[in-house]
Amino acid sequence: MFVLETFALGSLLFAGGRLAFRRKSAQAESSQAHKQTVLDATDEPKQSQHALTQARAKRDLRTSQVALGLAVAGAALRMPVVGLASLPAMLLVFAPVYGGAWRALRARRVDAQVLDATRVSVCVVMGYTVIAALNALLHASSQRLFLRSEEELRSTLHESMGLNERLAWVECGGIEVQTPLEQIKPGMVMTLRGGDTVPVDGVVVSGSAWFALRFAEDRVAEAELGDRIAAGSRILDGAVSLRVEAVPETAVTLYGQLQEAPLKQTLLSRIGEDTGGRMAPWMIAAFALSTPIMGVNRAAAFLTTSFGAQMNRLSPYTACQFIGFASHHGILIREPLALELANRVDMIIFDARVLDHPSARPHAAGLIHALGLMPRSSTDASTLPFGIFVMATSEDQGHRLADDLGLDGYFIEAEGGRRAALVEGFQLGGRTVCYVGTGVRDAAAMNTALLSVDVREPSDLSETQAHIVLLDPRLRGLPGVFDLAKLFTAKQSFNLLAPIGVDLIDISTTVFLHFGLVYSVLLSYAGLLSSVAHAKMPKRPPVALPKAPSPPKPSEEDPRLIT
Repeated sequence: MFVLETFALGSLLFAGGRLAFRRKSAQAESSQAHKQTVLDATDEPKQSQHALTQARAKRDLRTSQVALGLAVAGAALRMPVVGLASLPAMLLVFAPVYGGAWRALRARRVDAQVLDATRVSVCVVMGYTVIAALNALLHASSQRLFLRSEEELRSTLHESMGLNERLAWVECGGIEVQTPLEQIKPGMVMTLRGGDTVPVDGVVVSGSAWFALRFAEDRVAEAELGDRIAAGSRILDGAVSLRVEAVPETAVTLYGQLQEAPLKQTLLSRIGEDTGGRMAPWMIAAFALSTPIMGVNRAAAFLTTSFGAQMNRLSPYTACQFIGFASHHGILIREPLALELANRVDMIIFDARVLDHPSARPHAAGLIHALGLMPRSSTDASTLPFGIFVMATSEDQGHRLADDLGLDGYFIEAEGGRRAALVEGFQLGGRTVCYVGTGVRDAAAMNTALLSVDVREPSDLSETQAHIVLLDPRLRGLPGVFDLAKLFTAKQSFNLLAPIGVDLIDISTTVFLHFGLVYSVLLSYAGLLSSVAHAKMPKRPPVALPKAPSPPKPSEEDPRLIT
């Protein structure tokens, strides 16, 4: 029937899979392993589970390649015994799918894993060994692809957060000794040269060097005897001996939060999974009812549909892409859901300390103007006007910032609890509030707001409960947060709709063009891979985010809201 087609296709996929997944040399893999720093050792159970998952994915990929080779050989040589030899290997690959299907059935639920397990069982019973082995290879390849995106995210976070350099040279008895950062204490003298990242706050005791803060490469300064250098700075040229004054809080917790962020659900991923769950029983029923009419081969095409259930894999993959991309700009995304909520924001409240920061003042007016020009979502049914306000501690401070920066108004609240109550009141009134603060006296307000942004120095990588961390007091990346939100929502919408469109094409071609199961399997994975390709973000971002435009000169005084 389809021996020639499946032989050619299977051979191409086998060769392509070997080429794609062996492209990285052993040297690159050893380099990746070298990046597992002392930081990772603090959570050994999680690291062990991750290593086990990676090992299983590699094993499944090799096993599926062997299974496809045996199945194609058996079909080409007309030796069914050889083809049957591929079944144990193929079933090993799908063992987790059968486990998930069994748990779903015990819970009296039919989901996408039940469809997959039923489809594989049909192939085994009917002797469709080539189709089953091809399905196994595509399944294992996609799983390996998604796990590789998680590996890339970990590597990107290590690089962008400065966690790769976990060793430093410390002067001890006139010689330099390489010492783990966890053992460095205040009072020690550390030697730093061009290209090094400064891991601590300290004072120069000898030498001189030019340095720049992370994510602020245009702010270059020279450090000489007695000058302070903040943690997170990068030595551009020269060499200094730095007496350690303060060791910043470890970044283990924040790194772990970012690493687990892709697994959190978003609004669109929840819609996709719910839709797939509701459609799965109907697809099982369609398969059972159409089998006497169309035959098992064509009827099994209903078992390849997902109708949105693919979001449980596509949404984490897309989140990995965006979290890694944003981290290069000093934007740390703890909640992918925040990117979808950012499109609904119609009110931004700044803590006055954020706008009064010396680094932010020269850019604040242009930033406020750029945010005011930000287009609102066309799906937002709210009729409330978009507004930008400041939360001040005094009348003079609020009035000054509102006048100088062109804000829509200001509020005077000094206590965190009262600020949270104010934010909650606006949200109960229909507003979607984005609170931009520091997390010092306004942690309660940040926890209350639907979207919260924690503004910090690049060296501050301590734990936070904010949805997004902005490692740039100049606020240069804040407009980029909303740009990323629009792009993320667009890609998530594609992830939801593209596979559903492919499912509809699959059903149509099965019913009207008499396509069989092998084409349905290929169409299903084509929809999945098209979404993966569409969600891909550049590995290397531009050197710096664009600066906010300068505000226009107002022709008349704007009215202010004073509370």
